[in-house]
Parts: sequence; structure tokens; C-alpha cells
Amino acid sequence: MKDKKRQERGSITELIPGRCRITVSADNTLEVLNVLLGTGAVYREFEDSVTVDDPEGGSRSVTRFVVSHYTAKLLSELFEKRGIEASSESLWGLPHVLNRYKMRIGLWIGLAAALAIIVLGNSVLWEVQITGNESVPSEKIVSLLAQYGVCPGARKKDIDIDTVRSDVERESSDIAWLSINVSGTVAFVQVREEHSPQEQTDADCDGVNLVASRDGVVTGYVLSGGRPVPQIGATVKRGELLVTGIIENERMGLRIVRAAGEVMARTTHTVSVTVPLVYEESIPEKRKIVGISLFFFGYEQKLFKNYGNEGSFCDTINSVWYVYKDDRHTVPAGLVFETEMISEKTEKNRTEEEARALARLELSRKIAAETAGMTVLRSAVTESATENGITLICEMDCNENIALPVPFVLGGE
Repeated sequence: MKDKKRQERGSITELIPGRCRITVSADNTLEVLNVLLGTGAVYREFEDSVTVDDPEGGSRSVTRFVVSHYTAKLLSELFEKRGIEASSESLWGLPHVLNRYKMRIGLWIGLAAALAIIVLGNSVLWEVQITGNESVPSEKIVSLLAQYGVCPGARKKDIDIDTVRSDVERESSDIAWLSINVSGTVAFVQVREEHSPQEQTDADCDGVNLVASRDGVVTGYVLSGGRPVPQIGATVKRGELLVTGIIENERMGLRIVRAAGEVMARTTHTVSVTVPLVYEESIPEKRKIVGISLFFFGYEQKLFKNYGNEGSFCDTINSVWYVYKDDRHTVPAGLVFETEMISEKTEKNRTEEEARALARLELSRKIAAETAGMTVLRSAVTESATENGITLICEMDCNENIALPVPFVLGGE
């Protein structure tokens, strides 16, 4: 059965030209043979005077034979010039498949994408994974690497790892060093962040002093190292020395230590809030997609863009749809939708009671944020009302730790 089927369809070399059956009336057999002999066309499975059903009813006698799709097109033109009615039926081959599925756009797009992925394969980066960062956002590092050619879609052979590493370390003050290891289609980037000046100095300093972070009246010490300077009840200014890391006595002489602990002080804080009586409110009207872009690895193509907006106020939001994405892997291909949130700004009025209630709510939030970790000893709120709005001012006396560690190097400036 397999041999018979292979014989019917010919060798694999006939796949591209394919096969097509031409059918003509048996009355034109002699003229058809003259055309075939005159053109030297290659044909097979020639059948003369075959009885077939007529679509209009009854039966009719026909002559039919099989040729390639290209030959069928050529013969159809010659038959038409001679007034011979002929019909063709595509049997198999590449032209048959293309003609059958030519309207299935999604199929061809998927096939093109699959072929592109196969061709690209391991020659480009698919992902950039960041590890080791704590305070520096991964998005910032990814953006910085992309500026120097390390991004999804980049050809691996074009990436100079040593150059990229030195450029990124020089460009960013937040990154002390980084390493880039390309494995397969993923670039693994390990980052070590630059420590703050205080952390850097802390590691190499000789000692640490505690100074005042703000003005206040010292109320007590809770120390694990160092010698207190001002007495309890003394008024200190911001930056004034509270606890020294230099200790000197007759028995042990001069010692350098790291002062540590808390210096409690009575401090003053002022928080104010103003709520206007007249304000603007943005009322969303509609959501409109104004642009769509196709991205495939490092390539991006804008499909359409609608410029301008219809409202007096507009927010633009970009959302990304990926072909595939999970917690570990992302295929860098998909669509970017640019959406406008169109709103209208209208002017509205508040009553004094509404403004006062809103001001009190906002003031309580600000006080909570301002006094976190402190003890409020006294507070007084004053209110002033004008034609523009309501203002609340809260003055507070608090007890808080004002000790700020400052490392120093003996003999340094």
C-alpha cells in the first residue's frame, strides 16, 4: 500500500511543482494531443473517453491527464486561445498546500515566528536576570545594561562582557561591581551595590562619635559605648557633639572607641496642612487605545499610532502582552498597547466644614508619619480660615533619640 501511494505521488523531488489534473471534453482529444506534442509538456495518467457525471445532470465523456501546476497554468492559457474548455483540479504538492491555506493569516504568522525563533535559536539573548541587588531596582539595572547592548534580542557574539561591565560600573554610582555570565539564551547578572559613605567609612574608621540630628534639650542617655559630653538638661544644636569616641583617663590613657546608643532629647516639631475651598477634579470619560507596537526580541515595529486626544486632560498608560511569560522565563515577543485615559477637569467647591474635616484627616496622617518612634509630650493645634481655605498648624513637644553616628579617622581632617 505504501509503495502504491508513493508511486501515485511520485518522488520527493515532485513535491515543489506538485500535480494538477486537467479535464477536457472527449471531442477535443485530438486537438489537446497536438498541443501537448507541440509544447513538449510532460504529462501522465492520460485517460481518453472517460465517462463522468455532469454537474448539470446526466453524464459526459471526457479526456483527462495529470501535469505539474506550472504546466497546467501554461496549458490553460493555450486551451483558452484555441477555444477549448478545460478545468483543472489541484491534487497535491507545495502549490496545492499554499493555495489551500493562503487565507489563514494566523497560520502564516505563527509559522514565520516559529521559523524566526528556530533560526535565531541560541544566537541571541532571550532574558536578562538580575541578582544581588537590594536597594537598586532591577528595572534600573536592566535599562542601564540595555544602553550598552545587553538586552533581549541582542546577538551574543556582539556583546563584549568586559567593556559592558566597566561601562556600567563607571556610569552608575550605585553599583560597585557586577559580573555577567551568558549561559544559553540567558544573561545572568550579579550585582554588588555601592555602600553609603557612612557604611564605607564605618568599616575603615578609627572611632565613632554621636552628634545631634536636630535641636533639643537632652533628657537622658542609654549608651553602650563612648563618653557623654553635654549634661542632662543642656540645650544642644543640630550637629553638636553628644557622645565622643575619644576617652582619656589617668589609668588607661587615651582610648578610641565607637560610641553607640541613644541620646534622648525634648524636641519641637511643627506640622501644617492647608485644604482649599475651590479645587479641580478629574473625571474619567473614556479609555482609548492610541497605539500598538509589535516587538520581537530586539526589534520593535509600530503598527499604528493615533496622535492627539479629545479631552482637556489625558494620562497615557503602556501595557505589554507577551507571547509567553511565567515566574522564571519570558519570551521577548509580543505587543505593546498605548492607552489614553481621557478625563475632563472640572472646578468644584467645598464647604468650610468639609475642608476642615479633610484637613484634620490629613493632619493626623502627617503627625503619625512625623512622630513615628517618638513620644509626644504636648501638642497644640491652631486653625485659620481664609477665603482660600482652611489651614491647621500643630506644634508638638516630643521625646526622641537625636543621636546620629559619625565615624572619624584619628589624625584625619
